[in-house]
Amino acid sequence: MVRTLLELRLQRYAAGFQASRSNQQLSLMWEKIAMSLNLACSTAVPALSVKSKYHSLKNEFSKIRFQEQSTGNDVDDPIIYPIYWDDLVEYLGDKSGLGHNEFASSIDLGEPIENSLDDVLQAKRARLEKQKKEKKERRHNTTSVADGLASLGQTLAKGLVDAAVATPRPIEEKMNALLEAIQDTKKVQEALLENITTNNAIQAQVLCWHCSKSRERINLYSTRLVL
Repeated sequence: MVRTLLELRLQRYAAGFQASRSNQQLSLMWEKIAMSLNLACSTAVPALSVKSKYHSLKNEFSKIRFQEQSTGNDVDDPIIYPIYWDDLVEYLGDKSGLGHNEFASSIDLGEPIENSLDDVLQAKRARLEKQKKEKKERRHNTTSVADGLASLGQTLAKGLVDAAVATPRPIEEKMNALLEAIQDTKKVQEALLENITTNNAIQAQVLCWHCSKSRERINLYSTRLVL
């Protein structure tokens, strides 16, 4: 992949980076390189990452060249070469009139210096982790509200049944009153479920309001049944 990137940037599309180019023109050239690289290597790397990787390779080449000049054949501090070093030398080191260090440490005219590919990937991973955490928190909040609704429904149903059983009125009248109360409770729950899609603060306020209203209905039905 490194050799393909160097070949695309320094040979096939080299003319597109010569002389003065606008940022839009340079961005278009990197899009072409990224497309050709992805087709050749069966990858899906964005243009920004391809560009960052290229500058990272140039910096790596320049750093090793400086180490060679400063340490020489020092066996106590050996230079560690990457497995693609021969490719770097072939494409970055053989530049007549520029020299190893000057070419490798230079940047394309008009191009801003970008972060390395590792930084780009790390930032992407951080965003994904953040999105995953936020999604988990939203799911937890939704589950909490749903559990509260289920508990509320059970409490209302139990209270209504207990109130109906405790009264001496005929069974038919008790059942009618109970069915009416259950229908009202169902409407309350449906209204609460619609509010789950809103933010948590509004959901909490709505839940408290409906709980209060439901308690009033229980007291009202209990009073009616007793009377």
